[in-house]
Amino acid sequence: MEGRGERVQRLAMARPAPGFPIVLANPGVHCSTPEIFRRWKAGLTSVRGIVHTMAFSIRTGDVRGAAGALFNGLQPAVFEGYPAVAGVAALLRECGCLGVLLSGSGATVFGLVADAVSGRMVCRRLEAAGVWHVMAQTCPMV
Repeated sequence: MEGRGERVQRLAMARPAPGFPIVLANPGVHCSTPEIFRRWKAGLTSVRGIVHTMAFSIRTGDVRGAAGALFNGLQPAVFEGYPAVAGVAALLRECGCLGVLLSGSGATVFGLVADAVSGRMVCRRLEAAGVWHVMAQTCPMV
């Protein structure tokens, strides 16, 4: 994706790649997008190399590689202004997610997990902590 996300380019695939298991969690707070953009000081995108790493990871089904290439330029502003969101992200990391990232401007945070068994373990810990969550899978790429 490029621009503000309005320019979408298809990822060239030699063969279909599976989706990644993912756990979404939300602390139950509302994040004001205008407030977040007032706090935001950096770029929305990362260095180009990370984009290539993510594309390669998706093509090859490498969830660990994808976890290492996660980036959201709004995350520092959201975590600064909404400690509950930062807390949920920390909890996902503590639960063993391979990579954790804010979704959009919040308040949902997601964690990539190695497999469905790992995802269920993360969900049990979130349940015990009283955090809303759901386990899903990213769409497979064809």
